[in-house]
Amino acid sequence: ILITEATNGDRDRTESQETMDARLKAVLEETERRGGNALLPVFMVNRGPNMVAKLVRLGFKVFVAGGVRKTLAVEVGTEVVEKWLADKMVMFIENEPNYASQVSAAARGEYGFRPIVTSSATLDQGAGVDFAIEMLPVPENVLISTGHRFDGSAMKEFFEVKNKPIGPGHTIVLNRMDRNFHPVKRAVNVRCSGHHFDYSAHSHRKELVTLAAGINPDVVFVKHCTEEGFLGLETALRGELGEKCPPISWARHLHLFEL
Repeated sequence: ILITEATNGDRDRTESQETMDARLKAVLEETERRGGNALLPVFMVNRGPNMVAKLVRLGFKVFVAGGVRKTLAVEVGTEVVEKWLADKMVMFIENEPNYASQVSAAARGEYGFRPIVTSSATLDQGAGVDFAIEMLPVPENVLISTGHRFDGSAMKEFFEVKNKPIGPGHTIVLNRMDRNFHPVKRAVNVRCSGHHFDYSAHSHRKELVTLAAGINPDVVFVKHCTEEGFLGLETALRGELGEKCPPISWARHLHLFEL
């Protein structure tokens, strides 16, 4: 039995890591030239520390907020983080009472050009919302997505409206947490640019097909995917394996299967 995810089951990788890194550097350098700043909402585990390390490697100073402050030392090492802090390559946001003022200062670029890496990647929660409220209405800024854009998320909505003419409907609604951790809806006008980089750690269609063909299972269960992801992988597997293709089922939550 093979149990696999298919987040990217409907598409193949189109850019190498090297190509994406070069494109990311070019986008950030252009943003700095026009006087803007960059916001990178990320998952705090794995993706966040990886993006901070990547930006430092590309030569950028980084402003770190949200849960990424907690996971950075765990994943890249305390000594590395301490050196970055000492060299001023990385700057951490402070907690209250200075939190709100530092959000505004970092968003406006008062600490110099420092791409902001913060949770959460969906823009539905986390410190990223605080930065987005200030940064998305500014045309010189850029919002950078670094992974899967989930259906129904504010991040997905951003990329659906960002290229529309300014006017009615050119806003997204963000849920900002108040001091009591209650969500407060905030409509934000989208005027900044946006770029997507597929740094997703999830395997793509070709890699998933290679995995399944190598294992040669009797049954395949697919979890953690959209309908498009499941159908894309199913079609690719049937095309690759032909008559030898095993039964393929979409393992939805709490759905029972008989083997």
